[in-house]
Amino acid sequence: MIDQRPEGVKGGQTIDQDVFSDPRTGKSYLYWGNGFMAGAELNEDMTSIKKETLTILKPDKTFREGTYVFYRKGVYYFMWSEDDTRSENYRVRYATSDSPLGTFSFPENNL
Repeated sequence: MIDQRPEGVKGGQTIDQDVFSDPRTGKSYLYWGNGFMAGAELNEDMTSIKKETLTILKPDKTFREGTYVFYRKGVYYFMWSEDDTRSENYRVRYATSDSPLGTFSFPENNL
């Protein structure tokens, strides 16, 4: 579905795609990226994105790949991999937002 990096992204790969369907709005979103995190609203066909919604999301410097999103009690949770899965330093991190394509808040202890 995603065959190129978003404009302005120089490195990384377009892998690890994840779909999130927002129970609040009924809209669905696609997230992807390795070395960068991108997200966009999906069209009703669920096979193409609304290009005008494409957003380069700004996780902290720990982001590697593997975005996963869920919604709970009015909060959107974004999870991702830090470091390589083969590394002894591999971890899963998270941030929260009030929007599926919004600005992140980073809890202090979020492993």
